[in-house]
Amino acid sequence: MISAMPTHVPLRLAPRQAVAALPFDDRPRLQTYSGRVAILQGLKALGLGRGSVVLVPAYACGSEIDAVLKAGCEVVFYPVTQTLEPDLEACERAVQANPSINALFFTHYLGFAQPVGALRQFADAHDLVLIEDCAHGLLSCDETGQPLGRTGDIAIFSYMKTLPLTDGGACVINRDGVAFDPGALRPPKITKLLGRFLYQIELSLKGSAPRAAGVFHVVVRGPVRLLKAVLKGGRGQRRAAAPAERAVQQAAPDNSEEMEVLALDPARRDWALSVLARSTLARLDLETMPKIRRRNYERLLPRIKQIEGLRPLFDRWPPGVCPMAFPVVIEACPAAVFQRHLAAAGLSTKYFWSYFHDIFPRDDFPFETRLKTSVLALPIHQDLSEADMDEVADIVARVMAEQRSA
Repeated sequence: MISAMPTHVPLRLAPRQAVAALPFDDRPRLQTYSGRVAILQGLKALGLGRGSVVLVPAYACGSEIDAVLKAGCEVVFYPVTQTLEPDLEACERAVQANPSINALFFTHYLGFAQPVGALRQFADAHDLVLIEDCAHGLLSCDETGQPLGRTGDIAIFSYMKTLPLTDGGACVINRDGVAFDPGALRPPKITKLLGRFLYQIELSLKGSAPRAAGVFHVVVRGPVRLLKAVLKGGRGQRRAAAPAERAVQQAAPDNSEEMEVLALDPARRDWALSVLARSTLARLDLETMPKIRRRNYERLLPRIKQIEGLRPLFDRWPPGVCPMAFPVVIEACPAAVFQRHLAAAGLSTKYFWSYFHDIFPRDDFPFETRLKTSVLALPIHQDLSEADMDEVADIVARVMAEQRSA
């Protein structure tokens, strides 16, 4: 199976660089447990909360919406253009209709830079706080070579979108007079992350030392999983005696499973970057990753363009982009069905942003709704070679031909 996300962690004792050696190491920042925590802490630092209104793009994951709402802010959606840039004319109308709007949130989709100069100018002209979402663009630059995350009053990053970490995000401040509470964050519970960390080590060992991976599974990961299962079983028995909690669980909405993954857990709203993620991050080759991702994207692009029934989401390829994935719009069949057939053929993909937040008005944004139900993200991450890209293209072409002839 070709993995949708990078899984290989560096099995080396010495770190390559300090954790601070990131594109924003010269800026005030909080290293957080996730991008959602970063959003919440950033809004708090800006003084935005109850009574604040934030313009948010209609093409959104849902997790960022949840974080904005849990900060106490109100959300107003704005449309994006056919090239996925913020529709500033629509934003202008929204600001004129609602003078309470005091912040503009924008996203660098899949690591492709937005027109940051125009957005900064619009925000300044309307006295809006500018929130720059770089969750997909940790290692991306704009066309001038400037790293993303230096234009907004704050910038948000989510490390796990690009790096094989158990957790990790950051909020960066670019505005004078804004500061974080020194005691804003606390260490996360390592027990919540240990299983994922050990799984990443085992996967990495399988690629370089399969026998060592087997020993690691038997001696380390297997016993840890057994212990967690025993402890979880005990907690489950104790919870079974709480009828009030059972009633709440039974009343959960149908999308509760997705929301559990995407929502900002209030218990983790002040979690910092874990020591496990910090240790792994310090050992990653951050300099090489953009080169590999760009190489893999460019290798895949001409092949994907030749396949009938789908199209690349981006038909432009500006310099400086470190793509998070290769997004394709599935036109010949339902994207969810196509994804299942790809998985059966050995290719893991992401059904990109298929979750709809409860407050999102689908009928008001048909273009964004179609995108959320038709885009798949093909893997191009740093674990993959050019031969892997050829295999990705072969699988996609074969499965699409089967779907078109079915």
